[in-house]
Parts: sequence; structure tokens; C-alpha cells
Amino acid sequence: MSLIATARALDDQRFLWRVRAAMLDVAKSVVSKTDSTPEELAFAYIVIDAPMTQFKSMEALVANNTKVSESISVDQFNTVATETVLDADIISAVRNAWPIVAARYAANSVQVVSE
Repeated sequence: MSLIATARALDDQRFLWRVRAAMLDVAKSVVSKTDSTPEELAFAYIVIDAPMTQFKSMEALVANNTKVSESISVDQFNTVATETVLDADIISAVRNAWPIVAARYAANSVQVVSE
């Protein structure tokens, strides 16, 4: 895994669009599964309601996925190329990161009421 590849992928708009499209694909499967947690399901509906919204935590986790990062190339001028990353690898990385991001969004939506 390359840290510079991970970081540079987050600047590549085409890569980010692909992550967002993969999120929509995974959201559809989360909604149709019977064993999705309430957090995963709630996050799926957030994604379905706003399919091209930037979710930086998901984008970062996908770019940091070992298989995805290894497929990203960065030349000596720091020009990034993400075209060799397979869609299937992005979808798999989104699926793997889904519970983490869903739990994070659920935790951020909890309102603490003080007496």
C-alpha cells in the first residue's frame, strides 16, 4: 500500500465519483438484506436519498484499502492515475467499510440531552 497513492486518490474526482457510485450499489444491497443492522440501514437510506453526496470518511477508507491503493499509480510529478482500480475492488472496499462509516454516522446523529 502506498500512502501517497491513498492521499492522491482523494484528489482525483473520477475516483471519488466511482466511490459514490459504489456506495449507491452497496446501499441497494444493504436495504434488501434481512441481516443489516439499524445503523447500516439508516446509512443506506442516507446514501439513497443523496446518491452523489461526498462522504469523506468512506472515500478515505476506500482509498486506504490495500487492494485499491496498490492499483493506484503516482508518477514522479505526483500525477495520480486511478483508472486501473477495478470497479469490483472499489465496491468490495465500500462493502467492507460500510459498517464503520454507518456506525460513525449513527454516533454523530445521537443527541445528548442534559438535565
